[in-house]
Amino acid sequence: AEDATAVAGEGSGDGGGRSACGKVLSHAAEFPRRCAAQQRERLRTSHATVGLLFLVGGLLIGAMAAGFGIASEHVEEARREWFDAAPWAAWLVIPFGLTFTVLLTRTCFDGTAGSGIPLEMTAFILADGDPNLARIFSARIMVGKVALTLLGQLCGASSGREGPTVQVASSLLVLVLRCGERLLPSVRRLLDAPPRHGSGTMRGVYLRDAALIGGAAGGSCALNTPL
Repeated sequence: AEDATAVAGEGSGDGGGRSACGKVLSHAAEFPRRCAAQQRERLRTSHATVGLLFLVGGLLIGAMAAGFGIASEHVEEARREWFDAAPWAAWLVIPFGLTFTVLLTRTCFDGTAGSGIPLEMTAFILADGDPNLARIFSARIMVGKVALTLLGQLCGASSGREGPTVQVASSLLVLVLRCGERLLPSVRRLLDAPPRHGSGTMRGVYLRDAALIGGAAGGSCALNTPL
């Protein structure tokens, strides 16, 4: 009787294990379908023009990241050739050039300091209309971020392009969305609409999405990863 009970217990344990494993496999099989259904619902409720703006922004981000990478490689090569030809120049270019770069950062391009990723993360919690958004997502910041990164590399700074690419890509997609808002009445109406949950308008939701998606695209391009 004890042996029969033990065998029955083992059988029930095996059955429970198979049942749990079956549930996990069932959830894993349903996960892609649920995600696809959510994406279809999101696309159905979103505006086609906004999707087109995001597509255009993605193409611009790819072109920007590729151009930024090529320019960075040329600048690094030019600096090596320059310092190899005149090693004494490093004693002048590095201190004075980097001082000039910092001066430009603090006087003409406020908001370009650092790698750019912490600034972008801070922007996610800022509301639309906050003046600090202009310090992070603007055409001036995009130009300054690229130019100062290349200038710093030319002067001998150990600055990479990955972080700046993330901020510039994020700013670029936000600017594309803002341009669409100014030029297309349908986009303006959509961004002025109230959200399904919470207060405010859809503008803040789309701007945060644009900042996040643009930064992710920029990081993918900078690291050559097909994310």
